[in-house]
Amino acid sequence: MHTFCKMSFFFLLTVCFLWTAVPAQNKSGSTKLESCIVNFENGEYQKTADSLERLAPALSSPEQQMEAYKYLAYSYGMLNRIEKSKTIFKLVLKKYPTMNIDTLEAPPNIAIIFKQVKLENKIEILNSSHPKAIIVVQKKNIVVPVVVLSSSIIFAGAGADLFYYGNQQHQKYNSVNTPDQGLLDVYYSKYRNATIAGAVSAGVAAVLLPVSLYLFTKKEHSKKNVSLSFINGYPSVVYSF
Repeated sequence: MHTFCKMSFFFLLTVCFLWTAVPAQNKSGSTKLESCIVNFENGEYQKTADSLERLAPALSSPEQQMEAYKYLAYSYGMLNRIEKSKTIFKLVLKKYPTMNIDTLEAPPNIAIIFKQVKLENKIEILNSSHPKAIIVVQKKNIVVPVVVLSSSIIFAGAGADLFYYGNQQHQKYNSVNTPDQGLLDVYYSKYRNATIAGAVSAGVAAVLLPVSLYLFTKKEHSKKNVSLSFINGYPSVVYSF
């Protein structure tokens, strides 16, 4: 009987200790949070951010934790760390979707950041719940027209060079004063071959140039312009031009 009484006494003592420890812990967290808010109001934004980074995850009360993260986002916003502030706001809104801020309490730049985060969250929700058709624009393949045009330019240049060389040989042929038939035949042969080759190159260039222009301006039939496909599981309209 005496042993039972002792066990009962220790049990009651443990319950009383736990009963008083939890409020004391909450009270301590509340005091620290209030101190951080005072620091923020005094313009000590870096000090507030450093303190709340450690304090916010340790708070057991949802209301206190929400308030701590809110002022943490405020502090980063006032330090001009916009992306960090938005990240904290997104974190706290994900955990506490009903959280809002008092526009009279928060500085104007913080209110703008908060509104941006809420808008981005709404857009993400809409995109995830209502997939929309994606328009994918495919440009026409211009490799072939470019190759044909380049070839026509090369043939035109080669033809001009051959014509110039042939003209030089013809001048040499006309300037020969000696009755050396062998030398005359050499100049004439070079003149004739260069002229023929130049004419062929020019003719090829004359054919390739309009072909390349036609390929550049050619339009596909309307039936082939638009098609439906699926990209990442979403219906997509593919339009070629």
